[in-house]
Amino acid sequence: MSRNRRADWRRIKGKYSYTVEEAARALNLHRNTVRNWVRRGGLPAMTGSRPYLILGVVLVEFLKARRLALKRKCGLGELYCLMSFGLQY
Repeated sequence: MSRNRRADWRRIKGKYSYTVEEAARALNLHRNTVRNWVRRGGLPAMTGSRPYLILGVVLVEFLKARRLALKRKCGLGELYCLMSFGLQY
């Protein structure tokens, strides 16, 4: 498990269905993170029986929507902050 990493939707195959544990392993996340997405975050899953199944295409769309919600356009006259990498000004 790596911390402070965003889930990369490109690691999910759209034609497969995933259990919570398989999705977490594929995304290099903790399984409780995926469970919380199902419970609170609006990730649709087939919860009629155990194990819960998540369709790959649904998971990809969910991750893309999450990433898009975090993006913010720069306003007029704004710049993104960049690290200086030790450059002297």
